[in-house]
Order: sequence, then structure tokens, then C-alpha cells
Amino acid sequence: MNESLSKNTIRLLSTLLGPMEIYAMISLKKILSIFLLLSTPSIFGQSKYQTLADTWSWLKYHDKTLNNSNISWDDSISQAVIRIESGSSDTTEALRLISGLKNRNRKAKKKKNTISNLPISLQSILMNNPNEQIYVSQITSRKNQYVSRFSEKAYSYVLKLKEDEVINRTLQEQSIIAVFRQYAAIENFYPYQDKLDPSWHSGLNSRVQEALLVSDTIDYYKLLLHCNHLIHDSHADLWVKPFDYFTSVFGKNTPKGIKFKMTNDTLFISTIDKEIYPDLNLGDYVTHVNEQSVDEYLKEKANLISMSYFSQNRLCEIIQITNDSIQNWTFHSKKGTFNSEIKFSPNRLSNFSQESPPVISLNTLYIDPSLITSKELNETLKNHLGASQWILDLRKTTKNLKSFEILEEFISKKNYHFVNLIIPNKYRAGTFQTVKQKTNGSNLYQGRVFVIVDSHTMSSAEYLTMALQSNPNVITIGEKTAGANGDVIEIPMPMNYSLRFSSLGVIYPDGKITQGEGVRIDEKFQPTISQYLRSSDPIFDYLLKKINE
Repeated sequence: MNESLSKNTIRLLSTLLGPMEIYAMISLKKILSIFLLLSTPSIFGQSKYQTLADTWSWLKYHDKTLNNSNISWDDSISQAVIRIESGSSDTTEALRLISGLKNRNRKAKKKKNTISNLPISLQSILMNNPNEQIYVSQITSRKNQYVSRFSEKAYSYVLKLKEDEVINRTLQEQSIIAVFRQYAAIENFYPYQDKLDPSWHSGLNSRVQEALLVSDTIDYYKLLLHCNHLIHDSHADLWVKPFDYFTSVFGKNTPKGIKFKMTNDTLFISTIDKEIYPDLNLGDYVTHVNEQSVDEYLKEKANLISMSYFSQNRLCEIIQITNDSIQNWTFHSKKGTFNSEIKFSPNRLSNFSQESPPVISLNTLYIDPSLITSKELNETLKNHLGASQWILDLRKTTKNLKSFEILEEFISKKNYHFVNLIIPNKYRAGTFQTVKQKTNGSNLYQGRVFVIVDSHTMSSAEYLTMALQSNPNVITIGEKTAGANGDVIEIPMPMNYSLRFSSLGVIYPDGKITQGEGVRIDEKFQPTISQYLRSSDPIFDYLLKKINE
């Protein structure tokens, strides 16, 4: 190893590792040899960048001296990657150094720790070099400049990740930083590690190569999308200001004079203007879009969406948004298969029309929290405690969480253990703790409660459903819910982007997960095309029939 290379690498390590106490017991040359070893492809069965990323993220979230240092964590990783790609690392020399150096500083008072406290990459190094030892200081820091609680009083389980502002960096450097930031956050704070795509670890090398090839904003966005899709999280999303990626890629045109719904993975015509489409009929279903099968077309579009999990209603939406003014669609009907030109114009898709609650009977109360204020809801529930049954419709999105608290108070049992929360540990990143959550209800209403759900039921609505299910008089009916339960963590990204993912694991006490699976449903009902054609709300009609039996 030439002298200039050694000096440059030592300077890089000084930037990367700084005055870290964790490595105070190892000489700088030894640290150098370890770091260079990390850049060796598949030395211990790991990709070179996975090993580097594991070590980098472990140091970032664990070292207690970071708050008092001037380490540029982002610069260290981006420059390390660029250095490795340029071929500067002499891995043969690194192996010689790691096996030959035995210089240890024993003067400092440190507690010897087991290597199980180290990331897998460093454990591998030590296990394969038994003559070397490492002394690790006890991790006692309760502060880290990159992690904090969202609020110490409210939302006490929600973490907030902070990152340094990235300025005066090339697009390539920002892309590298983005890949490693997300990797570090997911590895340390994502509660559904078993949901990660098989290529999450093994494909890190390819994601780094993708980052090195980013040439414009669209490429950068697609890189973040790729990273997001691999975590298979129903909360995963990508936010960006002020760039409107969705409109620029998908467009703002939707079908003119025709509407579609999807059931049982089949896209069919639900509303039609016969003057525009005289040859089409209600119930005709789509097989191809621009000569691509619906499955292929949806897969292509899904790769450009910021989420990593797609419910049927979401797929139904994205297939109908385009920049085109005309598309050639293939339909199947009782008469056979035929093609038709579908016209598009600038319009927004609407999942629901805001309708007044239906009048059912004096003995039945219908409740849609999205159509009523929390104050009105509270009064309505009080006035209908004598009703035979309540119907709670949770198929529309509402941000009025106060209404959910009121519903829990009236319906759920008191202090009932209804869910286990898997919470990332702020003070020891990479570990999780389980918290048993109990209901806050008083079971004021003693009658039957029918809770209607479908793929639009998500997040807080799913959590409410789980709490209400503590009451044996509650019957959940409908379609599979979104499986997007719990709060979210946001990772700040370069260029004013941010990635979001689930921050809490939400699991029933018996171990049933809700991530991507949805809540328990007592009576599943998936309407057929013919049922949709006979009724604007077949699930509701099915429930009314059940009540009247």
C-alpha cells in the first residue's frame, strides 16, 4: 500500500469514525484494515456494501460521542462508496493487516463486551481472526442527534428521525446518501423485518450502482421508489416538495363518460354513458390495455407508485390515470371479446360520493364517522343507547380521530388487552420491545354492533376496529382491509424528499399480524360483478338482509 493511499484512507477514516470511543481500543492502522476489509466483495458471504452499511449504520445510531463531534456522516459514506468504486481499496493488504497487527492499547479503562453487541459484519471479522480482540465501551447514551421522540407526552411511541442537511453535493452523492440513509433506518427501526424483500440485503450492491447512474430528478425519484418497494410495507410512501412526480409520470387524465370498479382482481364497467360508448355494457370487464394484459399493465404502473403495497381500490385508481387522450382497451362480455377506444380528459377520480346516512329503522343506528362531527357523534350515540343494533361504516377515510376515541368509549370493553405493539427502541437502535395495549372503553352500548370494512379501511380505522372487537357483540363484516396499521416514521432525504414507513408493529395478542393482512373479519363478503350491477352498495345490502332475517 503506497504512502499517499494510506494517508488519504486514514483521512477518510478520521472523517468516518472520528473520536469514537467504541474503537478506542484499536489502533488506527487496525481500524484502517477493518474498514478496507469491509470493501472486499463477499469476504464473509455478504455483499461489500451490505457489510459497509451494517457497520456505518450501527456506529451512526450507537456511538455516544456523536453528539459532541463534527462528523459528517453523509459525506463519510458517499466518499467511501466513491472510493471503493474507483478501486482505491487494496483488499489484499487489508487482509494481511487484519491478521498480522496485534497492537492493542490496554491503558484506557473499558469494559470488555461480548461480540454479540456488534453488527454481524464485525462479528464475522473477529470470528475469522481469533487472535484479535476488540473492547467495546458500554453503550449508555440516552441521546442521539439522529433519533428523538415525536413528542415526549403525546405519541410517545412514535420516533422522529433527523438527518443533516445535504448541500453542495452532486446528484450522485445525494443518491448514495439516500440509499444508505434508508437502509440504516429500516435495519434499525422497521418492526416488520420478516416482511423485507429477499433482495433487500443481497440487492444493496445493485441499488448503489443504480445510485451511481442517477442523472436527473426522475432517475432519483425512481431510485427511491425502488428502495421503497423492497420493504413491502403498506405504510411505505414517498413525499416530495415541490416536484409533482405523479402528474409528470402518470398524467392527470381519467376516463371520460365511463367508470370502473375492481372486485376479485377483475376490472369491470360500473357506470357508462351509452352515447359515448354504444358498444359497451355494464359488467363488461377489461382484459388488455394498449395490447398489454391488465396484470402486466398494472405491474408496470405499480413500479412507478410510491407505495409498496397495493389494495384493489388503489390498483383500480392507477390503471385509470394517464397522459393519453385515447387508449385502446380490450373487453370481454357475454358476446365475446372486442376492442374499444376509451377517451380520457383532465378529471379527478372519486371513490365515493358524500351521501346522507341511509334511513334504516328506528331500532337501528347507522354511523359514518366521515359525515359527522365528533360533537354530533357523541350526542347521537347517547340518544341511541336503546337501539337494537348499530351499524358502523368504516369504509371512508376520516382524520377526525376524536370520533374514534368516542366510538371506542361507547363500544369497547374496559382495560381489555386487544393488541401488542412492537416498538423500536430509541436508546438501543436495532432492538424492539413489545407493549401490551389495552382498550379505553366503557362498553356503554350493550346492543349488537356491525362494523363494515373494505380495502379503504386503513391505519387508525383498522386500529379502532381491533379495539372494538374486544366487545363480543361486535361483528366485523366486509372485505379485506388495507393492512396499514400503526404510526409512521419519516426519513428526511436529500433534495426535499422524505420516505415513510411503519413505525409500530401491530399484532393481535394471539400473534396474528395485520401488516398487509388486515384485521380479523367475522363474515367476509367479496361482491361479484353482478352484485355490483344490481346495487350501488352490495355489502350494505347484504348486511341489511342479514339484520332482517
